[in-house]
Amino acid sequence: MQKDTSKIVEELGLCADFKTFYDENKSYMVNSSLSDMLSQFLETKGLKKSEVIKDAEISEVYGYQIFSGARVPERKKLICLTKMLTTKKSTISR
Repeated sequence: MQKDTSKIVEELGLCADFKTFYDENKSYMVNSSLSDMLSQFLETKGLKKSEVIKDAEISEVYGYQIFSGARVPERKKLICLTKMLTTKKSTISR
């Protein structure tokens, strides 16, 4: 069973402390790192890191650091990356 993000946020606001909230909701939390999730998207969509980084208009070095887990992107950069990952056509079908 999954919980909607808005439901989790609502419960967080109502909970007396974070530990209680976490203990009750840890099965709904993502256990993968950002770099693992990005790599999984690449593999699923058949995309290349270089293409996604270029299309997201992120510096090549910074982009590869994000994908390797060495850097955590600011929100704006993460949105650019995920937008490219979710909208770009697979290279497999080309």
